[in-house]
Amino acid sequence: MVGESLAGESLAEASRSLYDRLPPINQPRTGDLVFAAMQVQEVWRFKDRSVEIRILEEARYVRRAKSLAIPVLDSKLISELMEASLHVQRPAWARHVRRRIRELLEASRA
Repeated sequence: MVGESLAGESLAEASRSLYDRLPPINQPRTGDLVFAAMQVQEVWRFKDRSVEIRILEEARYVRRAKSLAIPVLDSKLISELMEASLHVQRPAWARHVRRRIRELLEASRA
């Protein structure tokens, strides 16, 4: 039935439940509230030509230099890769990114 969730909650009940799980409103970005409520553990934000990695800790996002999801990546490298995407065609850029990550993974295993 339209408006019913899989668990049998109405859409209104599910929305209220999500709202109740939102962290305190004193966080700087509204989008963070939604991501935190969905328990998104890591958020990357592209701002001023650089990438910010933010990790969910105690219902708040904290800026970190390294990714938890892909530990070989840090904000500096991600920013460099994003910048490179502005200067080459997408297929070449994707190959470059895969090659760079493969190199980093191999180096981390050594």
